[in-house]
Amino acid sequence: MAVRHPPTSYPWSLPSLPARSPHVSIALFLAVIALLVPPLGSIAWWYARTELGRVAAGELWPNGQRWLVFAKGCSVVATTACATFLVLASVTRWL
Repeated sequence: MAVRHPPTSYPWSLPSLPARSPHVSIALFLAVIALLVPPLGSIAWWYARTELGRVAAGELWPNGQRWLVFAKGCSVVATTACATFLVLASVTRWL
Protein backbone atom coordinates (compact mmCIF):
# COMPACT_ATOMS: atom_id res chain seq x y z
CA MET A 1 0.00 0.00 0.00
CA ALA A 2 1.35 3.41 -0.94
CA VAL A 3 1.92 6.06 1.72
CA ARG A 4 -0.25 9.11 1.15
CA HIS A 5 0.97 12.53 2.18
CA PRO A 6 -1.21 15.59 2.71
CA PRO A 7 -1.00 18.03 -0.22
CA THR A 8 0.97 20.61 1.80
CA SER A 9 3.74 18.31 3.00
CA TYR A 10 6.54 16.72 1.06
CA PRO A 11 7.71 13.11 1.39
CA TRP A 12 11.26 14.41 1.87
CA SER A 13 12.80 17.19 3.87
CA LEU A 14 16.14 18.92 3.73
CA PRO A 15 18.20 18.22 6.84
CA SER A 16 19.53 21.14 8.79
CA LEU A 17 23.28 21.50 9.13
CA PRO A 18 24.83 20.70 12.50
CA ALA A 19 26.31 23.47 14.60
CA ARG A 20 29.76 22.00 14.00
CA SER A 21 29.44 22.86 10.33
CA PRO A 22 32.07 25.16 8.84
CA HIS A 23 29.68 28.12 8.94
CA VAL A 24 30.06 28.64 12.69
CA SER A 25 33.83 28.17 12.45
CA ILE A 26 34.06 30.74 9.65
CA ALA A 27 32.04 33.25 11.68
CA LEU A 28 34.33 32.78 14.69
CA PHE A 29 37.45 33.02 12.52
CA LEU A 30 36.22 36.25 10.93
CA ALA A 31 35.38 37.69 14.35
CA VAL A 32 38.85 36.97 15.76
CA ILE A 33 40.55 38.34 12.65
CA ALA A 34 38.28 41.40 12.85
CA LEU A 35 39.59 42.10 16.35
CA LEU A 36 43.12 42.14 14.90
CA VAL A 37 42.18 43.94 11.66
CA PRO A 38 39.19 46.15 12.54
CA PRO A 39 38.15 47.06 8.96
CA LEU A 40 37.05 43.43 8.54
CA GLY A 41 34.59 43.88 11.40
CA SER A 42 31.69 44.86 9.17
CA ILE A 43 32.17 41.73 7.04
CA ALA A 44 32.26 39.54 10.15
CA TRP A 45 29.21 41.35 11.53
CA TRP A 46 27.26 40.72 8.32
CA TYR A 47 28.29 37.05 8.19
CA ALA A 48 27.36 36.34 11.81
CA ARG A 49 24.02 38.13 11.37
CA THR A 50 23.29 36.06 8.25
CA GLU A 51 24.14 32.81 10.01
CA LEU A 52 21.98 33.75 13.00
CA GLY A 53 19.15 34.28 10.53
CA ARG A 54 19.76 30.80 9.16
CA VAL A 55 19.56 29.39 12.70
CA ALA A 56 16.25 31.21 13.20
CA ALA A 57 14.96 29.80 9.89
CA GLY A 58 15.92 26.26 10.95
CA GLU A 59 18.66 25.79 8.36
CA LEU A 60 21.32 25.36 11.07
CA TRP A 61 21.01 23.57 14.38
CA PRO A 62 20.70 26.02 17.29
CA ASN A 63 23.66 24.43 19.15
CA GLY A 64 26.07 26.94 17.58
CA GLN A 65 23.92 29.97 18.31
CA ARG A 66 25.99 30.94 21.36
CA TRP A 67 29.16 31.06 19.26
CA LEU A 68 27.43 33.04 16.52
CA VAL A 69 26.26 35.61 19.06
CA PHE A 70 29.83 35.79 20.39
CA ALA A 71 31.15 36.27 16.84
CA LYS A 72 28.61 39.01 16.19
CA GLY A 73 29.60 40.76 19.43
CA CYS A 74 33.31 40.63 18.55
CA SER A 75 32.63 42.03 15.11
CA VAL A 76 30.49 44.83 16.55
CA VAL A 77 33.38 45.75 18.87
CA ALA A 78 35.86 45.66 15.96
CA THR A 79 33.62 47.80 13.75
CA THR A 80 33.06 50.32 16.55
CA ALA A 81 36.80 50.47 17.26
CA CYS A 82 37.56 51.08 13.58
CA ALA A 83 34.92 53.80 13.28
CA THR A 84 36.12 55.47 16.50
CA PHE A 85 39.71 55.41 15.30
CA LEU A 86 38.76 56.95 11.95
CA VAL A 87 36.70 59.69 13.60
CA LEU A 88 39.46 60.53 16.09
CA ALA A 89 42.11 60.52 13.36
CA SER A 90 40.11 62.92 11.22
CA VAL A 91 39.32 65.22 14.15
CA THR A 92 42.97 65.43 15.24
CA ARG A 93 44.04 66.10 11.65
CA TRP A 94 41.76 69.12 11.36
CA LEU A 95 42.53 70.59 14.79
